Amino acid sequence: MTADTDINFDWYYYSPRTQAPKIFVGKFSGDVEEIAVTVCSKTGTGVNIEALHLLQPETVNGETVYHDFYVDEDLCEMLLQRAIGYQVQDGMITLICEDKSKSFPIPEPLTADEIEGILFTQVVSYQQNGDILQGIFSVCCYKKGVEPLFFADVQTDIVFKKGSFTLENIKIQDIS
Repeated sequence: MTADTDINFDWYYYSPRTQAPKIFVGKFSGDVEEIAVTVCSKTGTGVNIEALHLLQPETVNGETVYHDFYVDEDLCEMLLQRAIGYQVQDGMITLICEDKSKSFPIPEPLTADEIEGILFTQVVSYQQNGDILQGIFSVCCYKKGVEPLFFADVQTDIVFKKGSFTLENIKIQDIS
């Protein structure tokens, strides 16, 4: 791709805060240089939710064609739900992932008895670390009829292999 090449994609973009798309370039699948683009797809109270598109190049009849690989945020949430457990005890919520755990105070006004579960919301942002893309998810606890209360972030590497992606190197952290 050169600077004078135009490619149009029909991606959904929404931002009342006029947040420009972010572009990352790297060998995210490990073999050829690819382009990753994040666009604001939703907003919340003081936060923009981003969607990730990975443009994978292929040469067809001497021309470079880019295939749009969309990272499904619902699948990311499902993978995190399987990877991270939680425990409520003594006024704290402990998130557990592999051999790591981190505890957080239960967000007010909820009490330990009222918590019905935890949710991983859409990706709040993406960042690049070398040839690795990372996603940051917000974690909230919920009770039916009550607005979810956010209390932590989860950062994970998004690893691309053979047309699909996995989440690796999951880290639990304080809200950024």
